[in-house]
Formats: sequence, C-alpha cells, structure tokens
Amino acid sequence: MNAMIGGDSAAEMVAIRAAFWLDDFGSASCPSPEFMSSASVTGVGQAFRDAVIQYCS
Repeated sequence: MNAMIGGDSAAEMVAIRAAFWLDDFGSASCPSPEFMSSASVTGVGQAFRDAVIQYCS
C-alpha cells in the first residue's frame, strides 16, 4: 500500500508511479493516489482485495 499512497517513498518513486498512472489511464487529470483521501485509497484497496478473493477462490 505504501507504493500506492506515498508513505516514505522517495521522489523517484512518486515520479515513476505518476508515469505509470498516466500510461494506464491516459489522463493527467485522473486523480493519482497521493491526491486521494485516505478513505478513497482504502476503498480501492478493499475492492481489489475482494476481487482477488472472488476470482481466486
């Protein structure tokens, strides 16, 4: 989760994550994780967890 929200990551990690975000979503205006609320990031993480559990069970 640290890579997703910043945590103690270096500036290089933030730049790499932003590049992947732009590549994946094709939009710089799509909110990147470091600008999302903690509740939103947690919700995305929980949804991902639920999807993994559903499709891997």
